[in-house]
Amino acid sequence: GFLGLMTVFGLGSCTDDHFDINSTNASGTLWENVVATGECNDFTNILTKAIVNKKAYGVPASLTYAELLKTDKTLTVWAPKDGTYNAQQWLDMLDEAKRLEESGDIAGAADKYKTVEKQFVQNHLSYFDYNGSYPVSKRIALANGKYADYDVPGNTIKGVDITSGEYKNIPSTNGTVHLLNSYIPYAYDLKEILAVYPEISDLYQYVISNDTLMFD
Repeated sequence: GFLGLMTVFGLGSCTDDHFDINSTNASGTLWENVVATGECNDFTNILTKAIVNKKAYGVPASLTYAELLKTDKTLTVWAPKDGTYNAQQWLDMLDEAKRLEESGDIAGAADKYKTVEKQFVQNHLSYFDYNGSYPVSKRIALANGKYADYDVPGNTIKGVDITSGEYKNIPSTNGTVHLLNSYIPYAYDLKEILAVYPEISDLYQYVISNDTLMFD
Protein backbone atom coordinates (compact mmCIF):
# COMPACT_ATOMS: atom_id res chain seq x y z
CA GLY A 1 0.00 0.00 0.00
CA PHE A 2 0.92 3.68 0.13
CA LEU A 3 2.77 3.43 3.46
CA GLY A 4 4.82 0.54 2.11
CA LEU A 5 5.88 2.60 -0.89
CA MET A 6 6.79 5.47 1.42
CA THR A 7 9.08 3.10 3.32
CA VAL A 8 10.66 1.62 0.18
CA PHE A 9 11.67 5.01 -1.15
CA GLY A 10 12.71 6.40 2.24
CA LEU A 11 9.86 8.91 2.29
CA GLY A 12 8.46 9.66 5.69
CA SER A 13 5.74 11.95 6.87
CA CYS A 14 6.14 15.73 6.65
CA THR A 15 8.93 17.17 8.77
CA ASP A 16 10.56 20.57 9.17
CA ASP A 17 12.74 19.62 6.20
CA HIS A 18 9.78 19.21 3.85
CA PHE A 19 9.21 22.20 1.60
CA ASP A 20 5.78 21.82 -0.02
CA ILE A 21 5.63 21.71 -3.78
CA ASN A 22 4.58 24.98 -5.34
CA SER A 23 2.50 23.49 -8.15
CA THR A 24 1.15 26.86 -9.34
CA ASN A 25 3.84 27.22 -12.01
CA ALA A 26 4.81 23.56 -12.22
CA SER A 27 4.84 21.96 -15.65
CA GLY A 28 6.28 18.54 -16.46
CA THR A 29 7.90 15.90 -14.28
CA LEU A 30 11.39 16.12 -12.84
CA TRP A 31 12.63 13.87 -15.62
CA GLU A 32 11.04 15.96 -18.36
CA ASN A 33 12.46 19.17 -16.94
CA VAL A 34 15.99 17.84 -16.47
CA VAL A 35 15.99 16.64 -20.08
CA ALA A 36 14.52 19.94 -21.29
CA THR A 37 17.50 21.96 -20.00
CA GLY A 38 19.65 20.37 -22.70
CA GLU A 39 22.65 20.81 -20.40
CA CYS A 40 22.54 17.57 -18.42
CA ASN A 41 22.83 14.86 -21.07
CA ASP A 42 25.53 12.96 -19.18
CA PHE A 43 23.47 13.10 -16.00
CA THR A 44 20.31 11.80 -17.71
CA ASN A 45 22.34 9.06 -19.40
CA ILE A 46 23.56 7.90 -16.00
CA LEU A 47 20.03 8.01 -14.58
CA THR A 48 18.70 5.77 -17.36
CA LYS A 49 21.20 3.07 -16.36
CA ALA A 50 21.39 3.50 -12.56
CA ILE A 51 19.17 1.13 -10.59
CA VAL A 52 17.08 2.03 -7.54
CA ASN A 53 18.33 -0.37 -4.86
CA LYS A 54 15.29 -1.85 -3.14
CA LYS A 55 16.74 -5.26 -2.28
CA ALA A 56 16.95 -4.35 1.38
CA TYR A 57 13.16 -4.25 1.39
CA GLY A 58 12.73 -7.58 -0.36
CA VAL A 59 11.70 -5.94 -3.63
CA PRO A 60 13.53 -6.77 -6.89
CA ALA A 61 15.76 -3.96 -8.12
CA SER A 62 14.28 -3.19 -11.52
CA LEU A 63 13.43 0.52 -11.45
CA THR A 64 15.88 3.01 -12.93
CA TYR A 65 16.33 6.50 -11.52
CA ALA A 66 15.06 7.93 -14.81
CA GLU A 67 11.82 6.03 -14.21
CA LEU A 68 11.69 7.16 -10.58
CA LEU A 69 11.82 10.82 -11.65
CA LYS A 70 8.74 10.24 -13.81
CA THR A 71 6.62 9.04 -10.87
CA ASP A 72 4.68 11.08 -8.30
CA LYS A 73 7.40 10.62 -5.65
CA THR A 74 8.50 14.02 -4.30
CA LEU A 75 12.20 14.77 -4.80
CA THR A 76 14.67 17.54 -5.44
CA VAL A 77 17.14 17.01 -8.27
CA TRP A 78 20.53 18.74 -8.05
CA ALA A 79 21.55 18.26 -11.69
CA PRO A 80 25.19 18.94 -12.64
CA LYS A 81 25.89 20.42 -16.06
CA ASP A 82 27.72 18.45 -18.73
CA GLY A 83 31.49 18.85 -18.76
CA THR A 84 31.78 19.74 -15.08
CA TYR A 85 32.62 16.23 -13.79
CA ASN A 86 33.92 12.85 -14.93
CA ALA A 87 30.65 11.31 -16.13
CA GLN A 88 32.48 8.56 -18.02
CA GLN A 89 33.72 7.12 -14.73
CA TRP A 90 30.14 6.38 -13.66
CA LEU A 91 28.98 5.25 -17.09
CA ASP A 92 31.87 2.78 -17.29
CA MET A 93 30.97 1.40 -13.87
CA LEU A 94 27.33 0.98 -14.92
CA ASP A 95 28.37 -0.78 -18.13
CA GLU A 96 30.56 -3.12 -16.06
CA ALA A 97 27.64 -3.77 -13.71
CA LYS A 98 25.46 -4.71 -16.66
CA ARG A 99 28.17 -7.02 -18.02
CA LEU A 100 28.55 -8.75 -14.65
CA GLU A 101 24.78 -9.11 -14.34
CA GLU A 102 24.51 -10.73 -17.77
CA SER A 103 27.38 -13.10 -16.94
CA GLY A 104 25.61 -14.27 -13.79
CA ASP A 105 27.75 -12.40 -11.25
CA ILE A 106 24.80 -10.84 -9.46
CA ALA A 107 26.78 -9.90 -6.34
CA GLY A 108 29.47 -8.17 -8.38
CA ALA A 109 26.88 -6.30 -10.41
CA ALA A 110 24.99 -5.22 -7.29
CA ASP A 111 28.18 -3.82 -5.79
CA LYS A 112 28.82 -1.68 -8.89
CA TYR A 113 25.23 -0.48 -9.08
CA LYS A 114 25.26 0.40 -5.39
CA THR A 115 28.49 2.39 -5.69
CA VAL A 116 27.12 4.54 -8.50
CA GLU A 117 23.81 4.93 -6.71
CA LYS A 118 25.25 6.01 -3.38
CA GLN A 119 28.28 8.02 -4.41
CA PHE A 120 26.84 9.86 -7.40
CA VAL A 121 23.11 9.52 -8.13
CA GLN A 122 21.76 9.78 -4.57
CA ASN A 123 24.38 12.46 -3.90
CA HIS A 124 22.43 14.62 -6.37
CA LEU A 125 18.92 13.90 -5.07
CA SER A 126 16.91 14.73 -1.95
CA TYR A 127 13.72 13.00 -0.84
CA PHE A 128 12.09 16.36 -0.13
CA ASP A 129 11.14 19.34 -2.27
CA TYR A 130 13.69 22.08 -1.59
CA ASN A 131 12.24 24.62 -3.97
CA GLY A 132 14.28 27.67 -2.96
CA SER A 133 11.27 29.69 -1.86
CA TYR A 134 12.57 30.09 1.69
CA PRO A 135 15.36 32.74 1.97
CA VAL A 136 17.41 30.78 4.51
CA SER A 137 20.54 28.68 4.72
CA LYS A 138 19.74 25.15 5.83
CA ARG A 139 21.55 21.87 6.39
CA ILE A 140 19.63 19.38 4.27
CA ALA A 141 19.71 15.62 3.72
CA LEU A 142 20.72 14.08 0.42
CA ALA A 143 19.16 10.79 -0.67
CA ASN A 144 22.24 8.79 0.42
CA GLY A 145 22.01 10.04 4.00
CA LYS A 146 24.81 12.58 3.61
CA TYR A 147 24.24 16.23 4.50
CA ALA A 148 24.85 19.44 2.61
CA ASP A 149 24.44 23.14 3.33
CA TYR A 150 21.80 24.65 1.06
CA ASP A 151 22.38 28.41 0.98
CA VAL A 152 19.29 29.87 -0.67
CA PRO A 153 20.36 33.55 -0.46
CA GLY A 154 23.82 32.64 -1.80
CA ASN A 155 22.30 30.27 -4.38
CA THR A 156 24.65 27.36 -3.59
CA ILE A 157 24.47 23.74 -2.43
CA LYS A 158 27.53 22.52 -0.55
CA GLY A 159 29.47 25.44 -2.03
CA VAL A 160 28.47 24.56 -5.61
CA ASP A 161 26.80 27.35 -7.58
CA ILE A 162 23.20 26.86 -8.67
CA THR A 163 22.45 28.29 -12.10
CA SER A 164 20.57 31.57 -12.14
CA GLY A 165 18.20 32.79 -14.83
CA GLU A 166 15.91 30.59 -16.90
CA TYR A 167 16.90 27.32 -15.25
CA LYS A 168 16.94 28.44 -11.63
CA ASN A 169 14.67 26.42 -9.32
CA ILE A 170 12.60 24.67 -12.00
CA PRO A 171 9.18 23.77 -10.51
CA SER A 172 7.95 20.32 -11.49
CA THR A 173 4.83 18.33 -10.77
CA ASN A 174 6.81 16.06 -8.44
CA GLY A 175 9.48 18.37 -7.03
CA THR A 176 12.11 20.88 -8.09
CA VAL A 177 15.12 20.77 -10.40
CA HIS A 178 18.21 22.84 -9.61
CA LEU A 179 20.78 23.07 -12.40
CA LEU A 180 24.32 23.09 -10.95
CA ASN A 181 27.47 24.61 -12.39
CA SER A 182 29.42 21.60 -11.08
CA TYR A 183 28.83 18.32 -9.26
CA ILE A 184 28.37 17.84 -5.51
CA PRO A 185 31.50 16.16 -4.10
CA TYR A 186 30.80 12.92 -2.26
CA ALA A 187 31.72 12.92 1.45
CA TYR A 188 33.45 9.63 2.25
CA ASP A 189 33.07 8.26 5.75
CA LEU A 190 35.94 6.62 7.63
CA LYS A 191 35.19 3.07 6.48
CA GLU A 192 34.97 4.17 2.86
CA ILE A 193 38.27 6.05 3.06
CA LEU A 194 40.01 3.05 4.56
CA ALA A 195 38.60 0.77 1.86
CA VAL A 196 39.90 3.02 -0.92
CA TYR A 197 43.51 2.99 0.29
CA PRO A 198 45.00 -0.55 0.33
CA GLU A 199 48.12 0.63 2.15
CA ILE A 200 46.04 0.95 5.32
CA SER A 201 44.02 -2.22 4.75
CA ASP A 202 45.05 -3.64 8.13
CA LEU A 203 43.46 -0.66 9.85
CA TYR A 204 40.38 -1.10 7.64
CA GLN A 205 40.04 -4.74 8.68
CA TYR A 206 40.34 -3.72 12.32
CA VAL A 207 37.64 -1.06 11.99
CA ILE A 208 35.09 -3.29 10.22
CA SER A 209 35.67 -6.07 12.75
CA ASN A 210 34.99 -3.64 15.60
CA ASP A 211 31.79 -1.88 14.54
CA THR A 212 31.24 -0.50 18.01
CA LEU A 213 34.21 1.31 19.52
CA MET A 214 34.12 2.27 23.19
CA PHE A 215 35.90 5.36 24.42
CA ASP A 216 36.54 6.29 28.06
